[in-house]
Amino acid sequence: MSPLKIALVCLFVAQFLHAQLPEPEKFDPDVTHWLPATPPAKEDKEKRQRFFAHGNYSFREWHVHVKDGRVLAVPAHEAPREESRPVLADLAEALFPTTVEPLLFTPFGKGWLGAVNRGEFGCTVFSLSADEKKMTKLSTNHHVSQFIRLASRQFAVEGLAHMGTDEGSILEFTHQPEGWKMETFVKLPSCGYAATRLSDEAMYVVTSDALLRVSLDKKVQTLISEPEWGMLYPNSLALDPDGHHLWVGMRNFVVRVGLKSKVPAMEYFVPEKSFLPPLEAKAPQTPEDPFSPATAK
Repeated sequence: MSPLKIALVCLFVAQFLHAQLPEPEKFDPDVTHWLPATPPAKEDKEKRQRFFAHGNYSFREWHVHVKDGRVLAVPAHEAPREESRPVLADLAEALFPTTVEPLLFTPFGKGWLGAVNRGEFGCTVFSLSADEKKMTKLSTNHHVSQFIRLASRQFAVEGLAHMGTDEGSILEFTHQPEGWKMETFVKLPSCGYAATRLSDEAMYVVTSDALLRVSLDKKVQTLISEPEWGMLYPNSLALDPDGHHLWVGMRNFVVRVGLKSKVPAMEYFVPEKSFLPPLEAKAPQTPEDPFSPATAK
């Protein structure tokens, strides 16, 4: 079969698979309209554990971003992308939407920086030329989850949290006469998941157990230490236009962090009542039910 016929068959299969997907849920993406979801008190360990276990097992993952002066949350697979992406990347994802690993790209210099992050199953960081004919592997040891630019400097957040491993860093990329150079800018206390720009001199970074402020003088300030969102896998950060709150996208919830108080306060939110975690123990429907009295403790 010719390459053209193969491509056409793959495109048909991709469209068929897309047609089989369920209708997307309807909700208001403006997080300021969402409902608070207050975790039970720490003294009530069983209900509190059930609250976070519900989020951990949720299939919903919210991505937060700022658009037209508002902080919005959308399903992670609908997150906005870089406007400039390689043609081959868009083609691969269009033809094989259910099999191609998530491809991260950011335009930089005359071409792109790219990354594939498969967690404990592997990772790659690479550069791609503007004509998409030359790819240079930069690393197979850094799990990049996001690229971010401050002023004219290019960084990436990376890390891995799996089993006994929980480590991460901020990487910096520079273009030297001999080619791309990637080096560790600062080490993070744990796996780096996402970042957002504070100014040309600093960024906020969320890790598996902390919210940090990282500045270009390499100072790392801990704003929140060991929050309980570790099992909710944060994936995005958004600073509201007035700079008073930072929003964190994750499984089932978005978290609002108050930045103006001496000790930043955390609040959990969901789009509507049906998204609230059930806190009362129920008879298990299956032996594997994570919310049953036998397994929720």
